[in-house]
Amino acid sequence: MRKISALVAIAALAAVASSPSPSAAFGLRIGPFHLGIPFFGYRHRHHVPHGLRDEASLKTAPPSQRAAGPQAAPAPSQGLMSPLLYPVLALPAVYDEIFSQSPSAPWPFSYDAILQTAFARTAADQNGPACPQPSRQSAVFERIRAEIRPTGNQLQQSQKLAGALGFAADYLTKACPSEIPQDPAARLQLMEWQVEKLAEALDFVRPPLQELEQSLNDAQRAFLAALPLTHREGHRLYVHANAWAPAHWGYIQGPIEAELSLRRTDARITICGHTHIPAIYGMSPAKPAVGHTPAIGVAVPLLRSRHWLCTIGAVGQPRDGNPAAAYALLDDVSDTLTTVRVPYDVESAAQKIVAAGLPPRLAARLHLGR
Repeated sequence: MRKISALVAIAALAAVASSPSPSAAFGLRIGPFHLGIPFFGYRHRHHVPHGLRDEASLKTAPPSQRAAGPQAAPAPSQGLMSPLLYPVLALPAVYDEIFSQSPSAPWPFSYDAILQTAFARTAADQNGPACPQPSRQSAVFERIRAEIRPTGNQLQQSQKLAGALGFAADYLTKACPSEIPQDPAARLQLMEWQVEKLAEALDFVRPPLQELEQSLNDAQRAFLAALPLTHREGHRLYVHANAWAPAHWGYIQGPIEAELSLRRTDARITICGHTHIPAIYGMSPAKPAVGHTPAIGVAVPLLRSRHWLCTIGAVGQPRDGNPAAAYALLDDVSDTLTTVRVPYDVESAAQKIVAAGLPPRLAARLHLGR
């Protein structure tokens, strides 16, 4: 029975892995937005009578908590922080599809991910990590609201969407397993159950998102369609995420991504945000890009013999471990970039976040600069 159950779970998960991740909700492309989130095809198009629990309740214990026997000893591990086990970790990749059909984050339910997670070796006596905390749902809502500029009834629809995003995150947090089984078959069953939880959570988000999209007027649609993704001034390119695919929002995480971006533009200097972390990458002809963290208050020369990519940090939410606001000064005469940090009353800002009804973790992270 264990083998049969494992095969059923593999079949169900394979349907997720083999599905492209289209935003099948309504798939309307409007400027930088592709207002949709993916369906998990197996849940809506496949019938697997012994494997899927179509109306599973959060009060029902996941397979890892129901499995008994010596071969199913739990062993949670930091090495198993996979979206297949903790579906709240999948939300960034899923929410990327609200803005683009080609999300920047890798699809977290590939065949490789399924097999690696199922057969990963872990220490049997290792304590499980705390359940990952959801992130980005408030940023997703704020970005949509800033660009759509809701009016009239759309204000109420926007609040419904914000509530649905928060509810979905809480739903997945409650579905967090207390233990991860060692046995691959039992782990596959847990993974199937967790993917089902993610599909159910997205069902809360899809209707209000679709309602908001359908309420857009002609002026709002035209505004979104006309938004530029880049700005060019002479030899300088300004882009939020990167130059290789501005609409896909990929992060500059190091020299590899910086070089990819630099090779996709003839601009000598590229200025980016997105990461919320100050960094400077330089690339000489026929050599790979190299990067460093700029010293605060030091004018770094951007030599004209090289191409440069600079991520300038963030005023509103620094993520480099320093809570001070970050920005940069670009001198286009001397060709230098100076990183500036400005301490501010973090506690007051955090209190205002909580008072506005936003998630408390957004206030807490200001103190950490993360």
